[in-house]
Amino acid sequence: LSLVGAFNFQGTFEMIKRAKKKHSRLDTVYIIHSLDVFPRKSNLSKKFTRQYSFKDVFKRRNNIFIQKLKRLEPSKIFKQENFIENDFLNQISKYENPQDYFEIKNNISSINKFYIKKIVNFCQDNDIEYLFMLGPSIIIKENIFYENIIHFFIQNNFNFNSEYYILDHRNIGDTHDHVGKLFKRESTEFYRNIISNFFKKE
Repeated sequence: LSLVGAFNFQGTFEMIKRAKKKHSRLDTVYIIHSLDVFPRKSNLSKKFTRQYSFKDVFKRRNNIFIQKLKRLEPSKIFKQENFIENDFLNQISKYENPQDYFEIKNNISSINKFYIKKIVNFCQDNDIEYLFMLGPSIIIKENIFYENIIHFFIQNNFNFNSEYYILDHRNIGDTHDHVGKLFKRESTEFYRNIISNFFKKE
């Protein structure tokens, strides 16, 4: 998905709707989010119409300024620049000392539950096959909050697969849930196999 995590599943829902409107023959969607997106509570609906307040703009530019100061990047200090190389966002330096595991510390948020259900209903109403998956990550600690997320999908009988591409010193990118760009093909193949096997069962 071409989104930052802050848009949550509301952003996913908006993308699916717009994709269907633009491509009426759309018949399958794959939804992949990092685990740490599930508890987020932000509602960013105004961002889809770019109705940013002065406060929003100031906070964003101030954050960019601070990050560029930390990285000693003097050019265009208030402007975010994401450079693309072979359809992959350039990353900052490699995450050299990844933790042993990632632990989620909150339950899935109400707003994400709401939009996951809206995604499923939209797909069913429009004859779209769908599958929810977890994005790449260092090893996930399967605590009570993780189990609650899994249970939410099982309880509602939503199409979901809990396997994920595991990151370690070999293949990690610049955060605990970013794949090193040299391993893009490998991680893509991992998810392609999940998708193929899931729909084969159907």
